[in-house]
Amino acid sequence: MRLFRQISVLLAVLAAISCGREEPSGESVTAAAAFPGVGIDGAPARPKGPEPVAKSVKAIGQLGPGRGTLIVDIKAPAGAELTEGAPFLVSAKGTDLKFPHVIDTKLDLAKLPVRLPLDVADGAQGPVELDLSYYYCTKGDDGSCRPERAKLSVEIDMTGGSEGGEAHLVHRPAA
Repeated sequence: MRLFRQISVLLAVLAAISCGREEPSGESVTAAAAFPGVGIDGAPARPKGPEPVAKSVKAIGQLGPGRGTLIVDIKAPAGAELTEGAPFLVSAKGTDLKFPHVIDTKLDLAKLPVRLPLDVADGAQGPVELDLSYYYCTKGDDGSCRPERAKLSVEIDMTGGSEGGEAHLVHRPAA
């Protein structure tokens, strides 16, 4: 387990270095500076800073009663890229909805978009309150890594007559 934590810290440092971010002294930024909220043990954590502003979005698709899936596709702003290996958190809640999983891990680009299972009660209505936390880095001489914290109120069509279904949303922060 200790080896895993050491590897996690190393990945975070490498991600910061790949952003091209340097301190004025010319030394590379440490993982803690590049990714606020990452402990010395490399455990993923939600980025610190001001609370995110709530935003309303609409998911495409339809859900019926029973087990369904909310597909969440995250993007970096134009001119930036997602930071693989950095902390990544997706959690959700809603009235008459149950989300059996919270995603609290390191970002793996090969596993995007995220498929979040949810149980929809008969007659459920939205919205879904979705919290996202991840990092992206800009490129070039002025490149920097930044946390993205989003609190989304997601409108989902839950009028499906058959069990299950899928709804899909894309989140891209403004540059």
